[in-house]
Amino acid sequence: MSKSRNEHFRRPSVYSKLPTIADEKLESYVAAIGLEIVKISEDRDRWASYRFKLGDFARRDILGFSAGNKIIFLSYELSRLAYGSDYHRWLLRYTLAHEIAHDVLNSDKEIGEVPEYQTLGLGKHITSRDLGLSGLIKFRPYPRSVEMAADRMAMEYWRN
Repeated sequence: MSKSRNEHFRRPSVYSKLPTIADEKLESYVAAIGLEIVKISEDRDRWASYRFKLGDFARRDILGFSAGNKIIFLSYELSRLAYGSDYHRWLLRYTLAHEIAHDVLNSDKEIGEVPEYQTLGLGKHITSRDLGLSGLIKFRPYPRSVEMAADRMAMEYWRN
């Protein structure tokens, strides 16, 4: 029986194993920006369901990801830099908008195996270990079409 891409993350026992950093000031900052975006999205009526967590990813070039079920992980380092710098704040906002778009698009539904030629950029090279998880959990990239749709939505949120 095939499991959906993010089925593992729906169980608190797995996504709670992701390395996170507790920083009340930054968590509040990220949540405030994230909820501003959610409130202009198609999920505006479900804004209270969203949770934002600060990830301490093994790979520093991973900026964030949606774990499904309205749970968004953002890089602690990006959050820290954005808190003190306008230069990084736009990247934090765009990353949040992109990951929220994945939830709005319900990107965590069953996508099956994705052929290598349909994956895009960094995503095809991310493994569960890069996120700080056991190698027993398989991380699969979204197809190019899903990533492009999330980018388009994020740009629309950015305009609003």
